[in-house]
Amino acid sequence: MAGRLLPGFIALATLAAFSPILRNGFVNLDDVANLVDNTAYRGFGLVQLRWMFGAFYMGHYQPLTWLSYAWDYWLWGMSPSGCHLTSLLLHALNAALFYQVNLLLLRAAAGTQPRKQGSIPLCAAASALFFALHPLRVEPVAWASARNDVLAGAFSLATIICYLKTCASPDETPWRRWWYAASLGAYAGALLSRGTAMTLPLVLIVLDRYPLRRPSRLRMEKLPFAALAAASFILEVAGRWGSLSERHFVAYPFHGRLMQACYGLAFYVWKTLAPFHLLPLYEKPYALSALLWPSLLSLAAVLAIGWAAIRWRDRCPALAAAEICYAVTLLPVLGFVTFGPQLVADRYSYFSGLALAPLFGGGLLWVMANRPSLKIAAWAIIGGVLVALSVRTYAQARIWKDSPTLWNYTLRINPATSTAHNNLGICANESGRPQEALAHYREALKIDPDHAVARYNLGNMLVQSGQTAAGVQELLRAIALAPGMAEAYNSLGLALEDTGRLAEAEGFFKQATLLAPDSSDPWNNWCNALQRQGLWLQAEGYCRQALRLKSDSPQAHYNLGNSLLAQNRIDEAIAHYRQALGLLPNFSEAHNSLGLALARKGLWPDAMAQFQQAIANDPSNAQAHSNLRQALHARGRRDAVPAR
Repeated sequence: MAGRLLPGFIALATLAAFSPILRNGFVNLDDVANLVDNTAYRGFGLVQLRWMFGAFYMGHYQPLTWLSYAWDYWLWGMSPSGCHLTSLLLHALNAALFYQVNLLLLRAAAGTQPRKQGSIPLCAAASALFFALHPLRVEPVAWASARNDVLAGAFSLATIICYLKTCASPDETPWRRWWYAASLGAYAGALLSRGTAMTLPLVLIVLDRYPLRRPSRLRMEKLPFAALAAASFILEVAGRWGSLSERHFVAYPFHGRLMQACYGLAFYVWKTLAPFHLLPLYEKPYALSALLWPSLLSLAAVLAIGWAAIRWRDRCPALAAAEICYAVTLLPVLGFVTFGPQLVADRYSYFSGLALAPLFGGGLLWVMANRPSLKIAAWAIIGGVLVALSVRTYAQARIWKDSPTLWNYTLRINPATSTAHNNLGICANESGRPQEALAHYREALKIDPDHAVARYNLGNMLVQSGQTAAGVQELLRAIALAPGMAEAYNSLGLALEDTGRLAEAEGFFKQATLLAPDSSDPWNNWCNALQRQGLWLQAEGYCRQALRLKSDSPQAHYNLGNSLLAQNRIDEAIAHYRQALGLLPNFSEAHNSLGLALARKGLWPDAMAQFQQAIANDPSNAQAHSNLRQALHARGRRDAVPAR
């Protein structure tokens, strides 16, 4: 009876340790780009589903993860708490599933030894709690954009459970076929949540060797898994091609990536044993030589552990199996294929942690069976470790409260993190502190002169502050560092448009539309550039393209209204102005233009009401003041002209 209650207890303990994340918001570490600014996933219509299953957004192919975000949006809207609740529930589910995995593995390892069987449920629970409560799990659970790790973890654990059930079923029975089909289906779900689950078939082969002790030859049953893994690998390569991470790929040649891999193999073991100073971003050093000694020491540690596993493979086969599974699960994220500026990442330990945690329960089971006199001391130590992990996890979860909290914490631990300065600059700019923002951007570039996003943000700030020439130079440098950054082309086009270089601006808007065909902003801005040249018909087409991409864009409706009004299609223009105002009631320019359209139809009272509303929304709108004065003169009310 107690064994049946253990999964529920494990899930509840996990929920309690991670509960602070329910009070957290979104952070400007991809959350804004993925969830706040991105509207493509919001809904279950054909348009949204087509996007989810066809997009390689930000280099990822993860349709099931997008479906989970769509579910959040349907339930909670844009509430961060609702999104975090889903991630937390998934992690609690994974903790319970991992208990079942440990139960099956420990039973297979124990065989028919009766002295071990009675302690297996509690030892399996200890392993599951060690994994679930560890502070390394905070990042994938607390960071909304890391949902793919947690969701893929759920499907991966289901894959292993179904596979173990398959192996335990007699040959040629319906149950065996059903368990095998379920395992294959769960594996497909893992790959559609996060492609890094592609190495899971290698883990199954290791489990065949130990603890299942099946024949070591490759079985035909693995071929469908291998086919799915190959397809996922192709999709991952397609998603990564041309992403911002290509700069890091060039900067780190093969020997550099090899050093990164050695460092990563040791890093996750070390942080599992000593989970302190965990960061949201461990940046690659700007100078490759900085990796040399840490990588050599890491390589020595990895070789020592590997030697021990081989030396004791007969006496302790679990160590060898765990080490191989650990390395296999890390292969996609060790840096051989670059993923961005990070050297390592806590979230990458979600799969590898599943390989290490069974050693925790296995060691405890060995003590229970072979050193019964140490049973009480062992349980006391295990209890103390789990409580300490829970306390550490509770504190770590609060660090993800919001962007300033996260990045100020990061700089306290590692002041030389350029992305932390860049993202704090974004926070300062959004809070109306431009000088502080500029200081952070410049500090980020002092640490890493090739930080393309910091160059882009600095360029935008300089343009906004009137230093257009300097801003244009920074934007050009950002494009040179990251040729695929559509936002930089768009901003450069805006800067050139403001200086009257309309033909050059058009070229950059065009390039932005090619790099980001699903974004409406470059089309809108290109439309503006054409309108300033009097090319109203051509501008109309680009406005309509912007609306096709984002039908709820007030700026696109306003721009289209202007193009239609210039062509004397007054009723159509009025309709689009009204749609713009329905989306953004305080849109002063739209009120003013609607007033002009109404005045052309001779509807003077309505036109004057729109001019007055434009002035009420923006008293500095000189055009609305002028139009209202002219309307009053036209109505013969010269004495009622408002003061300027």
